Amino acid sequence: MSRARRLRRSAGAIAIASALLVPASSSAEPLSYPGDSANYGWVVTAYFDEGGASDWNCGGNSYSGHKGTDFAILGSWQAMAEGRPVFAAAAGVVETTHDGEPDMCNSGDCGGGGGWGNHIKITHPDGTRTLYAHLKTWSVTVENGEAVACGQQIGMVGSSGNSTGPHLHYEIWKDGLVIDPRPLMDGSID
Repeated sequence: MSRARRLRRSAGAIAIASALLVPASSSAEPLSYPGDSANYGWVVTAYFDEGGASDWNCGGNSYSGHKGTDFAILGSWQAMAEGRPVFAAAAGVVETTHDGEPDMCNSGDCGGGGGWGNHIKITHPDGTRTLYAHLKTWSVTVENGEAVACGQQIGMVGSSGNSTGPHLHYEIWKDGLVIDPRPLMDGSID
């Protein structure tokens, strides 16, 4: 991997961890970071699978077919028990919610909610959709059809569904395709 690519990856992780606003296309409301890194320390543990990409140490930065970005919370199980909020990345309307699945999965194969466990899908005014998965049991605070504001708390980090520990699995869908959220940081999702 080139030095420039490693620097871009590092800069991306730092920007996410710093909870900076992430510009989207000019026709859409900017997307915001879906967690509270400033107060709780979130770290990226798995990136969107680009195929063949590696991290700064020449190791894998994802796993085959991973179609989102995983944000783990510092303090893991203890932090999950205390509660770590998940926020809507932009204003929109709640498309789907699923809650009630056990949230102590550490084997990666607990199922439920289509593998996402407790989750929320939001459709934004420009048609972009966001998914927030593996949420804590009974933490979903929104309902199908509800309008949400950017930064509104919608749930809590958990480990439900096909999960191996407390984290938020975050996906962005545009034009029916899941996309890597990192390019949003440079102002373009087109």
